Amino acid sequence: MTSSSTRKHEDKRRILVVDDDPRLCRLLVYNLEQWGYAVDSVGDAQAMRQALSCHDYAVAMLDVRLPDADGVGLLPEIAEAVPSTKVIMVSAHGSIEMAMDAVRLGAFDFLTKPVELDRCRVSVRNAFLLAQSEREYEILREVISPRDRLGSMIGASPAMQVVYEIVENVAASECSVLVTGETGTGKELVAAELHRLSDRGRHEMITVNCAAIPSELIESEMFGHMKGSFTGAAQDKEGAAERADRSTLFLDEIAELSPNLQAKLLRFLQDKQVTRVGGTQSRRVDARIVAATNREPDEAVANGKLRQDLLYRLNVIRIHLPPLRERRADIPLLAEAFLEEAAAANRKTFSGFDRHAVRVLMEADWPGNVRQLRNVVTEIVLMNPGGAVTTKMIPEAIAESARRGERYRAAPARAPAHARIRPFWETEKSALQQALFACHGNVTGAAELLEISRPTLYRKIKSYGLDPGKGEDKAQ
Repeated sequence: MTSSSTRKHEDKRRILVVDDDPRLCRLLVYNLEQWGYAVDSVGDAQAMRQALSCHDYAVAMLDVRLPDADGVGLLPEIAEAVPSTKVIMVSAHGSIEMAMDAVRLGAFDFLTKPVELDRCRVSVRNAFLLAQSEREYEILREVISPRDRLGSMIGASPAMQVVYEIVENVAASECSVLVTGETGTGKELVAAELHRLSDRGRHEMITVNCAAIPSELIESEMFGHMKGSFTGAAQDKEGAAERADRSTLFLDEIAELSPNLQAKLLRFLQDKQVTRVGGTQSRRVDARIVAATNREPDEAVANGKLRQDLLYRLNVIRIHLPPLRERRADIPLLAEAFLEEAAAANRKTFSGFDRHAVRVLMEADWPGNVRQLRNVVTEIVLMNPGGAVTTKMIPEAIAESARRGERYRAAPARAPAHARIRPFWETEKSALQQALFACHGNVTGAAELLEISRPTLYRKIKSYGLDPGKGEDKAQ
């Protein structure tokens, strides 16, 4: 068959009937057209291949027995050549085993001859709805394809997509940005990307960790000092604000600055003038300010940790980084990246995480967020020779955290003492009967209601001896 790129895409309600019985073909074509579909019909596998290469069929109704091929045997070929086409198998000699085989190989549904038109209509409609949903998803994915990283930031979760978009939208501006988030979420990475993507990116970004510098030195570190202005000032010193001229000044943990220094920083933001400690001359500085805090800004203002007027000046644009526990889907991606990085740095070879190890990482609490995850992965690399990371390699503190998380999320509700506990098989059989009855015997619809796969439902139907058409017990 030719590739999908050569097919015509003008008709998304086109259906192909493949059957060597002319009377059944005429019946299906007539009714399908009455239901609003465009229909083609062919009588053998060779003609089917030609038709599939020429048109973009949403649904194909395929007979199990064709003159030149076994219909069930054609399913892998169809799935590879036209994965978007939903195949409904039709057979006069259907059995539960055959239906299960067909569904396992990719069939959407299985109908028996003589075809019940009501059930056929429901099956075709459901197949078209699924095909339409998949097409819409593919279109949407092409338009807004989620990225798994931006610069050094890693994550494909919706929350990170929002962060990426804001960073790209405001990077070129001159406005101040306030980055919030818990310790270890990667606020400095956001600042680095804002700087890299701006016109200032050709200069080095200047960073001041307001919580790490002693209070008596922070003003000198920020604005510089003149020789002799205090004990130990042996020469003039340029401060971070001056070094950030035509660049970006990143002020990490801004709420840890003293009230006095916050007032001086506010004046600098207002007039862009720097006066060194012990000096009298001012110098104009063109620096863009990006600030970060692990505190909730409004709470910091209420507690007297952050001046409200400084917050107004900094908070032109706010970017919030979610904690790792709110984007657990990103954990495997982050862990793989950190593993590759640590393995290369330590000249070791690792082949990723096995699925049990990934589950442990995703169940853990991670109060230290991304930074803690990076440290744990680095520890795994340092303490093990290589290969696939298993649960045995994960530090016990993380494993215990994961066990606590599992117990919390899986804690069962206690049933009332007077309640009758029905055997599981009885409850399951009743649910199957109700679902089949509600869907008029349509196995696909019942499987969707029960939120199980069609092969699983076919297996349970056989196990309980149910009649798919009525949801009744054949033994009755």
